[in-house]
Amino acid sequence: MSFTDPQSPASPPSLSRRTVAHGLAWTVPAVAAAAAAPAFAVSCANPAAFTGRFTQANVYGTPPSTYTWSAAGRTPITLSLNTVADSGKSLTPNNLTSAGGINQGYNGLGDLRADGLLLQQSGSGGQRLTITFSRPVTNLQFTIADVDWLRSRYRDAIVLDPEPTSVTNGPPLQGNGTTGSPVSAVSAGEVTSDTVANRSRVTYAGPINSFTLYFSSTDGTTAQQIFLTGLTFFAC
Repeated sequence: MSFTDPQSPASPPSLSRRTVAHGLAWTVPAVAAAAAAPAFAVSCANPAAFTGRFTQANVYGTPPSTYTWSAAGRTPITLSLNTVADSGKSLTPNNLTSAGGINQGYNGLGDLRADGLLLQQSGSGGQRLTITFSRPVTNLQFTIADVDWLRSRYRDAIVLDPEPTSVTNGPPLQGNGTTGSPVSAVSAGEVTSDTVANRSRVTYAGPINSFTLYFSSTDGTTAQQIFLTGLTFFAC
């Protein structure tokens, strides 16, 4: 999805988008870009499922650099965020805000209609977002939302390092998240952030301490954005 750039952090962004139909159903993923994740290795007899939220009280405040995921009876795990932009890439003031759950229903940042970490940029090249866990995790899963293509303006492309155990794409998407096969839209067409079909579900069997998401454009240099949402994992 595109937006008007540059933005002022003191006012909501004005998004330029093609009118699309909402409520696309996606019950069975059409593309499985890799084999399903195997049973994960653990260092304790009873690993727990950790959950958390990419959310903040005010979308126009300073983006958090850490988040906490928790599980009953276990020491919480801290997620530390760090992003590095290529020399030709401009990151907006809203980059890395957890904007998805704010102003839900508003046809702007909040139209993910769920908690989500926003990556928003323009220019050539891309940004490398690294998320580091305070201790190793297994069966890490997350969703990349709002992956689309507006011809000659931007084409979202996502590369993951290390290579994921599996990537399951919605029908409009392709790729397994590698340099030679980035996650991207198959054909041109801008969509809203809450379009479920234009999402990719990523799995790392682990154990894993960190991963890096490289977000760039392969067609044009105008403003673009994606969301990272639905992140869960197991740990001791």
